[in-house]
Amino acid sequence: MTEEVMLYDVEEAAREVAERTGLAVEAVEEILEADFLFHCALGVYEIPDDDEGQEFMDEVRKLQQAHADLVPPAGSDLDGIEDLEDRLVTFAARLTGAEPATIEEVLDEHILYLEEKGFIEPEED
Repeated sequence: MTEEVMLYDVEEAAREVAERTGLAVEAVEEILEADFLFHCALGVYEIPDDDEGQEFMDEVRKLQQAHADLVPPAGSDLDGIEDLEDRLVTFAARLTGAEPATIEEVLDEHILYLEEKGFIEPEED
């Protein structure tokens, strides 16, 4: 049995989301980067354990510490944090200067994009 490898292209995703939202691609990229950094700080993504990965994670830890009121430390029980999405939106607003409604729209469209491309399974209602 072979596993299909799917490559995620953030630039393609940003272009698609920008088209759907009417926002500039650069604005969408900034919001998606903030989303990525938030999730890295939570420990959601595996970052390579090489020098470059360690350097990146050092920067992520500094960012987490600077925004500790919003970003729980890696390894936290995420199920026990009811306002995690609100924290993400506020974090992204701090980093990008975008309005919360704009951030929510970008994140919602990005989830739809990921579902359509088969990167994630659609959520059950």
